[in-house]
Amino acid sequence: MSESQHAPIAVRCPDGRDLEVLLGGDPDGVALVYHHGTPQAAWAFGLLDDAARAAGLRTVCYSRPGYGRSTPRAAWQPIADDVADT
Repeated sequence: MSESQHAPIAVRCPDGRDLEVLLGGDPDGVALVYHHGTPQAAWAFGLLDDAARAAGLRTVCYSRPGYGRSTPRAAWQPIADDVADT
């Protein structure tokens, strides 16, 4: 994990679920949301984090519902519904 990468945090969604989120890069930078693919939980990606920091960007990566420490949805929904979480 890069020195700028923080421990995961929980972000509460309007429907009460929690999403596991990793933040990295430049804490004062513009957010760059990194979608790592599916299925997968958030993970520290040092090369991306270091490049983002150098470019003045803040990285945001989250675990999709039901992965990592993110709360699963109550019922199945298509992956496209993750856009609202982003």
